[in-house]
Amino acid sequence: MVSQTGEAPPHMMTLRSGSRTYERRRFLGGRAGPGVDVTIHEVHREVQSRLTAERLQRYLGEELRERIRRQGVTIVLEDRLPPSKKLEVRPAVFRGERIAGIGEIPVADHPPVRAEIYLAPETLPGTERPAVALYRLGTRVCQDIAGLPEFAREPWSSGRLEGALDYADFRVAPASREGFTPDAAYSAFVEAVRVVEPILLERLRREDESRAEQAGRSLVRELQSAFARLLKDLPAGDYEWFGADGRRPFCGRRGGAARGPRRRARRGRDTRWGGGRLGTRRSPTRGRRGDDQSRVRRNIRRRGTGSEPILQPSLLTGPLERVVIRPAIARVAVGRRRRLAAIAFDASGLVIESGSASGIDRDLEYAWTISASVASLIVEPGGRAIVEAGGRPGRATLAVRVRPAVKGEPMREASAEAEILVEAEAARRAFPPPVFVHAPGEPWRSRWNGASGKLEVNSAHSDYQIVRPLPARRRRYLGRLYAKELVLHNFGHEPSSAVLERLLEVLTRLDEHL
Repeated sequence: MVSQTGEAPPHMMTLRSGSRTYERRRFLGGRAGPGVDVTIHEVHREVQSRLTAERLQRYLGEELRERIRRQGVTIVLEDRLPPSKKLEVRPAVFRGERIAGIGEIPVADHPPVRAEIYLAPETLPGTERPAVALYRLGTRVCQDIAGLPEFAREPWSSGRLEGALDYADFRVAPASREGFTPDAAYSAFVEAVRVVEPILLERLRREDESRAEQAGRSLVRELQSAFARLLKDLPAGDYEWFGADGRRPFCGRRGGAARGPRRRARRGRDTRWGGGRLGTRRSPTRGRRGDDQSRVRRNIRRRGTGSEPILQPSLLTGPLERVVIRPAIARVAVGRRRRLAAIAFDASGLVIESGSASGIDRDLEYAWTISASVASLIVEPGGRAIVEAGGRPGRATLAVRVRPAVKGEPMREASAEAEILVEAEAARRAFPPPVFVHAPGEPWRSRWNGASGKLEVNSAHSDYQIVRPLPARRRRYLGRLYAKELVLHNFGHEPSSAVLERLLEVLTRLDEHL
């Protein structure tokens, strides 16, 4: 190391690796003006890849940040290893937004603390965590204030603050580049810095609210776009979205819930049992698990010649137990049509569309009713009906009664209702923004609030805490919560196995859009 001050002759100091002593003598060569030249040579091969000019530049910029700024010195690194390069050391620059109002922190009976504290920008996983460092007269003595026992708490440990606190009365520990003695001056420093902690916590709280609002708007737009594309991919007429006013039930009250056997539908424009043109129709099809009788026969297994046929148990359906109308709530624009379907179930939750083990045909008769004149009804085979909206908006109730059409079957009758909303025009469905509820210890991840028409998300749930820092995973997590509520809204009245199948149907398509 060659050093020269003013007009004095230059001197040289030599330090060697592994030695505690050094040599100091006059430098016989010349130097152009005052300054210091430091030369590191015979660099060990194992550290050549780590001790690069870029890393040394960054280290000195952090270590001597305040001294470079205050004294205006220039430090230039010349790397003579190929490829050779020259780099100028510049003071480390904090990238965040500086917190106003905290420039100097008074300390009783000691010089004040010079403070530069910034709100750190969001960092990517795996990068170095932002921290507030401690300096003494421009030289760093502690890399992270949160590593000290007196400051191992919020806001210092949040990883959302960066900056520097420079205190002239730190007593640096001997033979150490970092660390200081915890004396009376340090105790005074601790008490002084604690005064600004409420200011920092309040600033972080406001920043949380601002980021949540911005992220919420962006997140809602992304989810709304994803679900708009999703609904186009789902089977037409099976899924009904909710209205823009937020009052429509989503997974709470079931407008189309099934009714039990032998209940009668509401009075109105009734198509009646038996032979009318808009009256009873028999289902010509078989079960959802087999479209015709040959499919049932393909599931028959014989053990040998003359043995009795054995039917697969999953195809056996019992007597009529209940019926549902899908969708449970149908919105139809004035002058437009909407197709609905009545689905019959037995007591075990199987769809009744097949023959029985004894070969008795279980065809069903459907009688449809609509309660108001705002729409007309066209009955189709197979338990389907078309609602044709009239010329003015209104509300109606669509009902269906179902009974077996074969003599000898138990005369059980089931009924269900659906709500028909005739609108002036095809309304654009609003996407309800999520509302985050801090409910630690509660097992629910999300729930639908029918009063506000919004989805409540438990922000304290461990699953949400895992995905919260990562925007992409957070978006997918919330998308799956919305998918769950969408399925419960449309199919919550069906057996759990059918609900799970529908959930898989939605999630499979949703993954393509998130």
